[in-house]
Amino acid sequence: MKIRFLLSYQGTDFYGWQRQKKVRTVQGEVEKALSHLFQEPLTVVGSGRTDTGVHALGQTAHFEISPNSWKSLNIVTALNHLTPPDISFHGAWKAPKEFHARFSAQKKTYSFFISTTPSPPAVGRDCVYWHPQELNLKTLQDLAQNLVGTKDFKSFQTSGSSTDQTVKTIYSANWMKIVPFLYRFDITGDGFLRQMVRNLVGSQLALLKEETPDKLMKEILESKNRKTAFAPAPGQGLYLKQVFYPPELDKQCSRL
Repeated sequence: MKIRFLLSYQGTDFYGWQRQKKVRTVQGEVEKALSHLFQEPLTVVGSGRTDTGVHALGQTAHFEISPNSWKSLNIVTALNHLTPPDISFHGAWKAPKEFHARFSAQKKTYSFFISTTPSPPAVGRDCVYWHPQELNLKTLQDLAQNLVGTKDFKSFQTSGSSTDQTVKTIYSANWMKIVPFLYRFDITGDGFLRQMVRNLVGSQLALLKEETPDKLMKEILESKNRKTAFAPAPGQGLYLKQVFYPPELDKQCSRL
């Protein structure tokens, strides 16, 4: 049987999602908890990997287990008890066999938070990117609209990435001022390249200093060359906000 679950985590003290030897990862902690709970090795599949220091508000994952090994229990409560406090589980469902946390995903939303306070934030400093310069919201919003549509985002793929499939569809990209000195960038797409969101944020912020930012953004996209873009924004401001699945699969998932 296949179990789907929803979790969040603060990525500050994790070396990303993916299991690695000798370092602390989200996948590693969740698999350790599940293996302890069911007394057998279990593998967890996430909707995608998050990098070191990156957070998640709505990560989806699944694992498979034999019906004979399944225990009738409140798995959310059990996992919240067995995992450290920087991981939290919010729901679990029995999923149909065709559900896959990664391959069934239709789109994802990421959010990036920026603090522009004159002094560095003491509280929550690992959860926002401190950028002590007031932002031109109109210019940023104009830059973001260049990203919407089906385009080749090779210029915003981290150097050394192995995939050649760099064409992605971005459904929306928006900047907003939440409260004084706190901004958020939201972007939703059918998929994202490695460090793509961080690279997009870093380039948009850098382009604020240029005389023709909109023109330069279009040139960066058209170049399909990572060297034409700017340095990425740091990971602590980035959150995987939500993963979307086909409604017909959602309806077949029964809450545990």
